[in-house]
Amino acid sequence: MIKKGLLLFLLILFLAGCQSTDTESPEEEKTLDEKPEITITQGDKSINTDTIVNCWADNDCSEESGKIENINMEELTEDIEPNEITNDERLSLNIEGMEPTQWGYTVYDPDKGSYKDGTLKNNKIDINGDGEKQYLITGSWYDDGKFIGTISKVFVLEIE
Repeated sequence: MIKKGLLLFLLILFLAGCQSTDTESPEEEKTLDEKPEITITQGDKSINTDTIVNCWADNDCSEESGKIENINMEELTEDIEPNEITNDERLSLNIEGMEPTQWGYTVYDPDKGSYKDGTLKNNKIDINGDGEKQYLITGSWYDDGKFIGTISKVFVLEIE
């Protein structure tokens, strides 16, 4: 009886020793082999933009460091030549590569001194009003809620 109990104890001990003690498997960081390129057009006309953030987790950039705090559109766009466009056709965001998980934008109207924030859908930007408008667009990529990267671009429109 003692031999059976000892044998059972040794078997349990052996099986416990064979089990993995690693409770967390290392998570692989999702990366994109080729980083997306974003261009903006109105019909056949290309819109001149400036990339102000190009942040990717596989280049030691975090979601927090990719954010733009205290946005001053006049400073961000001061060296950008305005794009002359009409207000009869939307702008299209063209992505070469993986589509962003989410889009955000800020529009500044210097004549009114007002900001408008929102999210974009269908890769389109509606044009409203006339005069100068300064835009900031941000595309962000996630994999199951985990940050992959972000790109932010600014541009100026002179709407006729």
